[in-house]
Amino acid sequence: MIAVHLGQSDKGQAMIAVHLGQSDKGQAMIAVHLGQSDKGQAMIAVHLGLSDKGQAMIAVCLGLSDKDQAMIAVHLGQ
Repeated sequence: MIAVHLGQSDKGQAMIAVHLGQSDKGQAMIAVHLGQSDKGQAMIAVHLGLSDKGQAMIAVCLGLSDKDQAMIAVHLGQ
């Protein structure tokens, strides 16, 4: 993984993070976070890789953390 953090810690301060590498399940992933930490602050995340079921997936998340976020997902494949 390559992680580039511009800003401060994840304790609520503004942060820009770019992660190039693999997700926890081994898929290739590019995640761009603009905003604050995942504790409910605004976030933009772009994931390029595979879904949990193996399909190719492009997911763009606009909103809050994974617990309550608006999401646009495009699935390409099976």
